Amino acid sequence: MKKFFNMMFVACGLLAFTACDDDVENPYASQTSIVVVSANLDFSPSESEGTIHFTSTGGAVTATSPVSWCKPRVSGDSVIVSVEQNNGAAGRSTVVVLQSGSESMQVALTQRGIVLDTESDIISGRDAGGRFVTGVTSNLDVEFVSAPDWVTATVTNDSVVVEMTENTTGHLRSGAVWLKSGDVLDSVRIVQADFDTDIAGSYNLYYRPTLTGELTFLPVILTEDALEVTAFNLSVPMTFDMETMQMTLQSGTYIGRSGSNYLYLVFGADEGLYWTQYFTTFQMSASFAYDDAEGTRAVFGGELDYGDNFVPGNMDTFFFWQFSTDEMSTETDLGALLTFYFPYLQREPSAPTSYVVR
Repeated sequence: MKKFFNMMFVACGLLAFTACDDDVENPYASQTSIVVVSANLDFSPSESEGTIHFTSTGGAVTATSPVSWCKPRVSGDSVIVSVEQNNGAAGRSTVVVLQSGSESMQVALTQRGIVLDTESDIISGRDAGGRFVTGVTSNLDVEFVSAPDWVTATVTNDSVVVEMTENTTGHLRSGAVWLKSGDVLDSVRIVQADFDTDIAGSYNLYYRPTLTGELTFLPVILTEDALEVTAFNLSVPMTFDMETMQMTLQSGTYIGRSGSNYLYLVFGADEGLYWTQYFTTFQMSASFAYDDAEGTRAVFGGELDYGDNFVPGNMDTFFFWQFSTDEMSTETDLGALLTFYFPYLQREPSAPTSYVVR
């Protein structure tokens, strides 16, 4: 889960010292007239009160705090400590200072920050619409902030209920339900589409052939299991997850022939500085979104991680790699036929889908 887990847990303890006007070492200096019997000063983010119980053999005891959000007051042999609501995600701490004459004692106080978390990062629905529920947790009250006009959202104690109207736009639509707890905001992404109607079909695969080259594109067709590069009669296998609205490509997959050579999909990271070699375990994914200016778009990305001794890189490139046989190896390696830096799919708002069933 995403999100705002910046909680501050500081052990609540007692820090005691005596303040003396006399600089001469005193064998009784460690004996203070103020003794804290108990203290309950570990607070939730909400406005609340805690108590310090003490005994004193000296004069009257006063209680102060160096911060404005903590207000202590003495009541008999107790200090009632009031804290204001902490509206942030970060916890905070301070001390309550007990004073009797020249002697003082500090008592530590902590107040936790707000935790706001949703069970799901994304809710996806089909064009028919429907009702969906995801859990929400917080240590303070949660309120609804906003949602797209095609979504109705309500918040209960422990869940968010989302209702989508029917999608008749002819394209994927997406937005977010925003929630608030104190000053902490969080959101759930809302996506609605049918694959055949709104996602599959004709796209342009945009890329740079070199790092400094002009942005160019190839026409492609996205089907239920492949990205078809029609100009080269190549088929890049892919999987699509309707729950996340995300397509995934796998490294080391066979995509077709170029003359007598065999082509496989290979990934690159950090502007092609690193590559996945002949491994078949790495993935690049692209999440689909739509807006009225750009249309339907999906940007490819992923993480290249070779293990503990390797700093993970950001995969931003893929290659159509040539081999002399149908085996990926050093002996059969003939290098890249095509290089795609910073690839993404895009279909302009007015473009037809032209979906071809394989």
